[in-house]
Amino acid sequence: MSIVPAFAILAMLAGAPPQATGPTEAGGRAIAISGTDHVETLSCDGRAVTITGVDNTVTLTGVCRSVQISGSGNTVTATIAPGGALSVTGTDQKVRWRSTGEVRRSVTGVDNQVVREK
Repeated sequence: MSIVPAFAILAMLAGAPPQATGPTEAGGRAIAISGTDHVETLSCDGRAVTITGVDNTVTLTGVCRSVQISGSGNTVTATIAPGGALSVTGTDQKVRWRSTGEVRRSVTGVDNQVVREK
């Protein structure tokens, strides 16, 4: 039996990747992700998406009806339907989005980066 010093155990734990907490729900008309540290790739299929939490990384494939993001440190990539909506609130959100038409946008908070891609 070997004895491992407490600082060595703490160093091993500090290097462990964070585990996601909170639910991910993908129903018929909506997708909802809440919590922390989710890494998700989900198909929108015309649904409305709500992402609430901290440090989530979400890639949405297909076209979303709307995307609403709140919290801090989330990274989101999405395609939004023409006439759809994008709402970003909180701090340090990183959002890359595209659309073939106009999208209603609302961005509030501090240090949010919202970029429309071509």
